[in-house]
Amino acid sequence: GIIPLAPSLDCCGPIARDAADLSIMWSALTGAPPARNADPGALRVAAPRAFHDIGELDPEVERALDELMTMLTGAGATRIDADLPHLKEWDRPRGLPLMVEALIVHQEAGWYPDRVSDYDPATVDAFRYAENLPPERLADAYKALEGLTARLLSVFNSADVLVLPVTPVAAPTHQ
Repeated sequence: GIIPLAPSLDCCGPIARDAADLSIMWSALTGAPPARNADPGALRVAAPRAFHDIGELDPEVERALDELMTMLTGAGATRIDADLPHLKEWDRPRGLPLMVEALIVHQEAGWYPDRVSDYDPATVDAFRYAENLPPERLADAYKALEGLTARLLSVFNSADVLVLPVTPVAAPTHQ
């Protein structure tokens, strides 16, 4: 029931309060037994040398990540400094396929251009840009994404876990 944005980039999954709840949810969704707690002493945990090396983060987010790494290494996990792409390196190559794929999704649903007045002007501008994007620029963007993805995934050649922020800003509080 999720409306896709960019099918090759979209990723959906369970969201929970903590890892224990995710384990229960994953078990319910897949039929697999709940995950066992891993021995932190056996984990190889990759993270950037400093979290701000990959992009600008709210101090609260960076502090939480540093505290997590201190907790994991204090429990015996081995920290591995990961050389990761800066978040800005993903912007341009991710943005082009996102616009084109979103355009296709909205065209196939019959929403664009038939209901163009229902869209925010920035979305219409993005769709119009995507309509005129030369195919070779899109191909170059996918190639750049493949390289960035390979660089990111190469971390798992020497690590079991990669610690990164989900978002650079702290979650808003519920009032």
